[in-house]
Amino acid sequence: MGQLLPMTSEAVPLTSRDNNFGVLRLLFAALVIVCHSSVLLYGGKDRDPLFFVTHTVTLGDIAVDGFFFVSGYLVLQSLLSSESAIEFIGKRVLRVYPGYLIACLISLLLGFLAGGTVPAMTSSLASQVIARFFFLNGVSLDHAFYRNPMQGLNGSLWTITYEFRCYICLLFAAMLGLSRRRLFMTLLAAVLVSSTLLTGALDRPFPLEFMLGTASSNLRFFSLFASGCVFYLFRDRIPYSKPILFASVALLLTLLPSSRFCTASIAIAGGYLTFWSALRVRSSALSKFTNRTDLSYGLYLYGWPVTQTIVWCLPGISRWQLCALSLVITSCVAYFSWRLIEKPALGWKKYLVSSPRQGYPAR
Repeated sequence: MGQLLPMTSEAVPLTSRDNNFGVLRLLFAALVIVCHSSVLLYGGKDRDPLFFVTHTVTLGDIAVDGFFFVSGYLVLQSLLSSESAIEFIGKRVLRVYPGYLIACLISLLLGFLAGGTVPAMTSSLASQVIARFFFLNGVSLDHAFYRNPMQGLNGSLWTITYEFRCYICLLFAAMLGLSRRRLFMTLLAAVLVSSTLLTGALDRPFPLEFMLGTASSNLRFFSLFASGCVFYLFRDRIPYSKPILFASVALLLTLLPSSRFCTASIAIAGGYLTFWSALRVRSSALSKFTNRTDLSYGLYLYGWPVTQTIVWCLPGISRWQLCALSLVITSCVAYFSWRLIEKPALGWKKYLVSSPRQGYPAR
């Protein structure tokens, strides 16, 4: 396939690691584990610290939204530095699928050891398993963790398919020459964010839900991802200042309790807070470590099954004991996932690149 996005004389490298994106992703993944510690121990989200205050969103919701912001920003950067569609989508596949596959297998193993029953394998079941993996639809096993307050092998995996859909749609936009047009991407993000205000109109069945997901979740995640893209396209023009930061925090505190305005406020004010933290807070040794060693994906993949297993093995454990133990164990698993699976898989990117290139700014 030919050039996806032509090089220009204005090209500049996009290789700086002097930022806090790695730290933010690690924080988001840790917050998901904190949230799921309450959910899995008590069987619901009512005792999540943030949900207890807002009655609309959990710490996990905020963290996942943050992942989509950062993903929109960094994935668009990756797209604009890719020579072809094959290179871009190949890099996304190598980043997502290998770690996801192993996490699914480990989740199934833990679920089997915790009382799950394995159905007889038939051609129909095999086709369903392959389809679930291809569409990133997670895994399930009857009776797994049956005595825990909440069942489910890995409740974190459901958002990954939505993120991959964002990649595909961004690729289509690039092939049409639209992904780096500031006006188009801004209008698209504005329409998506505005549409999140129509909460009730989207609570209905969605055609091909198995492959495409639900309308409300698609709208939520696409709006956040598109917002991240816009922040990237205007990275040289957005003023990051403390007055705007304080105003963004105030807007979030005001609108988070509103089920109607929650997502829109996160998309705008939450995005500003996220990228201010990533780009304006002084980077540290931890920033450099997390930008080289990305444990966030492993934390996200394994947080739920590790927490479920602890609840299964240690009934009566307190919430904060569960949270601390889960964070420690999952961090160790995430490190091995990065070293043994994710990083080696990323090494295959060299076969997708025909020649060294630089990235270039949006117009």
